[in-house]
Formats: sequence, structure tokens, C-alpha cells
Amino acid sequence: MLVSITPIAASAAGDPVRGKQLAVQCFACHGVDGNSPSPVNPRIGGQHEEYLLLALKAYADGERPNSLMSGAVLDKSEQDLMDMAAYFASQSPAASAPGDEPGPARSGPPGPGARPAPVGFDRGERDGEFTSMLARAVALDEPASLKDTLNDRICAFPRRGSGDSDGDGLADRYDAAPDDLDEFVVDANSDGRFEICNIHQLQAIVTLGTAEGSTTGLSIDARRERSYQLANDIDASGVAFEPIGNCGPTGNCMRALGQFGFAGVFDGRGYSIRNLTIDAPERGGVGLFGVLAESGVVINVRLENASVTGRAGVGSVVGSNFGTVYRSVAAGCVEGAMAIGGLVGGSGGLVYDSSY
Repeated sequence: MLVSITPIAASAAGDPVRGKQLAVQCFACHGVDGNSPSPVNPRIGGQHEEYLLLALKAYADGERPNSLMSGAVLDKSEQDLMDMAAYFASQSPAASAPGDEPGPARSGPPGPGARPAPVGFDRGERDGEFTSMLARAVALDEPASLKDTLNDRICAFPRRGSGDSDGDGLADRYDAAPDDLDEFVVDANSDGRFEICNIHQLQAIVTLGTAEGSTTGLSIDARRERSYQLANDIDASGVAFEPIGNCGPTGNCMRALGQFGFAGVFDGRGYSIRNLTIDAPERGGVGLFGVLAESGVVINVRLENASVTGRAGVGSVVGSNFGTVYRSVAAGCVEGAMAIGGLVGGSGGLVYDSSY
């Protein structure tokens, strides 16, 4: 997060095109154009290049301690920082709402030698990307019938005992494939989306085969790349839920981006997930989907009475979004330190027709 620093004379000559490539990790908090919709994150689009460079250097040198920002610039050279500053400076500043305080140093220092207006950056590319993402989400929002095909028997698992016959860590009464340690769900109507019937199956996207003494041949990467859909309402009461998708081994989403995020399609079909509880106050990327990868799409999800706590990149449906969230709603409580939102926390992706 960038903060106000009194601008002084400095020499900044960066490449905004290269800077955009380097700044991708910043988009989750500050937005693609530097104009974050969240009041928690300062709007840096269109600010003076020298001011932005000084701020980035302060984080890189440790003069301004902040774990997220320090991690974001840790491996950056001075030229990298100059290019990143040039990119955000080239963006158009967001119009201030009535009563907003003007941002610091949005124009060059006055007087002789004042810097010309920043070079404009074509925003058509971003608009084109979002249009493509929206078109894909709309096309995916045409699910095949479940009830007509299967007569409401999708979630009628035959076994109700407490055992785990295949040893994959998911009890038989929650397992759609209780004799197959490499499977826990089925695609009953052959539409390419595996049906989720209970909170334990939903959690198994992350935890299958991880409990002591359990095993599975279905890797976590394979599970995160699949597509799923809810087959009924789900009550998550009593489960300390582990987010689907994360920030990777370093725990820094600003460096990992969507690499370890959910990369498939998840269709809630308008069913509700009630009483979801996630308590991870020291983590980044926290939500039902902790991190949504660029190819990930979440549609028609409905959360009721959610309680989600994280550190940064915290939202009830998605913590750190690099993909698409479409026609989803949530209600509940979300707590965090930065890049937080009711529905989505930090977002460098698309959120459309959704509300909290």
C-alpha cells in the first residue's frame, strides 16, 4: 500500500509498458489502473512519477515497514521500480467523489522545469480483457439440468457410517466414490462439472489425502483445475474451513499472484452456503476461494452468515481475485488489515453483477 510522501526533486525515467508487466502483482490491491475501488488502498493512478518512485524506494529500503509492500519490491532493481512508477503515473486518476480529499502530488512540481503531463496509456487493452472475461462467464452460466436428469438422487450417498473405506481422508457418508481413493465427487450428468453435495466434499478440494494416514492419487493441482457445481444448499456450521487456493509457499500473494489459485469453474447454481467460518488472521488470500487464478471463474455463488478473518486480500467469496466473479452475493462479516472487501478482497480481475 502506498502512502503520502512529500515530493522532492528526483530523476524518474521509466518505461510504462515494461512497468505494467512488473506491476501485475500490485493489481490485486491497487487495481489494474491504480484506482482501487476500496478505500483501504490509496488510489495511485495518475500520481506523479517521482512521488511514486520515492514511495517504492522507501519500501525497498525498509524506511517504511510494510510486509506486503516490502515483499512486492524485494527483488526489484531501481530500473524496475522506475518502470512501475512510470506505469501507474501514466494512468488516468480517478475522479474524486464529493467530499473526497485530493490525493497527494497528482501533478508535477510547479515552476520552471515542471514535468510534462504523463504519457497516456491505452486503456482499451484492459477493457478488451474484461469484455472477454465477461463473455466467457456469460457462456458458462448455462448449466445442464441436474434434477430432471437424476431425479434428485445426486446426493443420496448409500453409505452413512463413519468409516473411510478408501483411506482418502473423506468419510464414506460424504464421499461420492467411497471405494476409490483417487476420487471424491462424480460428474453425474456428464456436463464437465463435478457435483458438490456437502461442506466436506467442498473442503476436500483442498484437504483430500492430507490427513494423517490418508492418501490419494488426485493431486491438489488437479483438484484446483477441475470444475464443480453445487447440487444443493450447504451448511458449513462446525467446520473451520481452509480456503480453496492460496498464496503459495511464501504466503505472499503479491509475488505468487494466481499461481496457486483455483483455476477451474465453480457454479453455485444459486444454492446457498450458510455459516461459512474462516479464521486465518495472519494469512493473505483468505475467502471461500482464497485465491482465484486468471482462468478461474466463480458464478452464482450465494453465501449467508459468513464469517471470514484474514490479514490481507480478504473477502467472503474470494480473497485475492485474478479471475472472474459473476452473479454472486454474500452476507456476513469480513475482517482484515488491508485489501479487504465484503465479497472480494483484492482484485486484479473482473467482478460483475455481484453484491455484498
